[in-house]
Amino acid sequence: MLPIIDAEAMGYFRAIMRSNEKSARALELTEEIIWLNPGHYTAWAYRLDILKALKLDLHQELEFLNEFALCNPKTYQLWHHRREIITLLGDPQGEFEFLESVFKEDGKNFHAWAYRQWLLVAFDLWNGELEFIEKILEVDVRNNSVWNQRFFVVTRASTIALDQPTLARELEFAWSKILLAPGNESSWVYYRGLLEQFGTTDEWLAVEAQLKNATKEDNITPEDNGELLKEPQPSLTGSRFYWEMLVDVHTYKIQHTDKVIAVLNGTITTPDLTKQSRDEVQRLCAHLEELDPVRKAYWTYRTDQLSVT
Repeated sequence: MLPIIDAEAMGYFRAIMRSNEKSARALELTEEIIWLNPGHYTAWAYRLDILKALKLDLHQELEFLNEFALCNPKTYQLWHHRREIITLLGDPQGEFEFLESVFKEDGKNFHAWAYRQWLLVAFDLWNGELEFIEKILEVDVRNNSVWNQRFFVVTRASTIALDQPTLARELEFAWSKILLAPGNESSWVYYRGLLEQFGTTDEWLAVEAQLKNATKEDNITPEDNGELLKEPQPSLTGSRFYWEMLVDVHTYKIQHTDKVIAVLNGTITTPDLTKQSRDEVQRLCAHLEELDPVRKAYWTYRTDQLSVT
């Protein structure tokens, strides 16, 4: 439900805009309007115009934004305005410290993470970002926002070349977190995303071997890693994501038969490989229909898709 804005304040605001007044009292009025309605886009935009016109102290504006963020950390207009202020300043000093305070309150604040990504790109501040991400994942391995940030950094950073050694390192990193919390979807999504976008046939086959060789003993207890896992974890093979990944591997083999046969040096024929993979997908999807009944129709659909691939 939208907040009710004081009619008198809005009347003054409309009058000031009509006269295009850029003054200290106009700035104060925009602050009043913004506190009444944090999402009032027009008030934010006019406030920025006033700051530019009067050439006011932008560091003082940041202090106002810091205070405002304590009560309204998920207001989009707040983050857009902050971005405009930092752009005008041309200096992000203190911004990462500010963001750390925001993340302590809510480690999944989407707007804050998007703003951090903008800072990284705009000022080329990639150094140390992976270490920052790993520090957070040590505390909260399930934080999907942090996994998304890692993917962003690995694929966009000017300081990282996503070559085969880097891809291998990232797959191994994700796998270590999967073993820690097999029921955590975020690490599986990261693992799969890297494979789907950058993985070669060699990597897909290596992942298949890794999955098939994995057992319950692969799991790491929270004490082993120093991470706090508040919920009981399924074994690796008790996680639906394990079986989903195998479905994806065999689907890849069906869709890239020639590449797989080339890697295997012709030790299997195309018809045999296709039949083996189709049979595996059918078996795995049947298992997932039982393990994941909420998505039973989806796994039936995946099986049916075999007839059109």
